[in-house]
Amino acid sequence: MEAFPDVRWGFVFRDSVQTMMSHLDPEKGGGMAVCLRSRPRPPKTVIDLLEGVGSHPKSASREEYCAAHLASLCTAALDSYDAYSIDSKGRPRSLLIEYTSLP
Repeated sequence: MEAFPDVRWGFVFRDSVQTMMSHLDPEKGGGMAVCLRSRPRPPKTVIDLLEGVGSHPKSASREEYCAAHLASLCTAALDSYDAYSIDSKGRPRSLLIEYTSLP
């Protein structure tokens, strides 16, 4: 964002339950879902989210860990939206796009 302050960006989001169901679907390789890839070395944001609800990355269920992972991504997107939604010329720079609104 700081390197390219006038580049526009968007974050596509969808219902979190649908996202988790898709990620954890055994027919789609749910054993190594994208949301679980960081589990051996979880980011601090995921650790903080899990500890905030009384859990820990090593003891959290797959669903709990994925929920924390997805929450960390959405939080980062919202923080970036708040901080960088206007470019240096005062024009809108970012969009939050609901998945169901896509053609």
